[in-house]
Amino acid sequence: MAAQLRRLLELAALPHVTIQVVPFGTGAHPGMEGPFLILSFPEPADPDVVYVDATMGGAYLELPADVRRYSLMFDHLRAAALKPDDSVDLIARHAEAAARADEEKGSGDR
Repeated sequence: MAAQLRRLLELAALPHVTIQVVPFGTGAHPGMEGPFLILSFPEPADPDVVYVDATMGGAYLELPADVRRYSLMFDHLRAAALKPDDSVDLIARHAEAAARADEEKGSGDR
């Protein structure tokens, strides 16, 4: 797990990547409904689309009301999450703890 967390830290350093963690203690939040992507395109003629992932497959939502609903969910999710710098600090602390646990078990970094 330490390697996965370190990889997240590497990605967080990229200029086009923002990582925000929603702490477990936050409780219920909009992201619990399931994974989704909001796809935005540079051309104004190409409207935003939402991709919703589910166990039996995914669905593309194109209706403006659906896109607005998921955009609002995303805004609420970002508001519930730690700030990006605080998220990176949390990930770094957990990466260090995972590395120490691996060393104590003698398992290396699997």
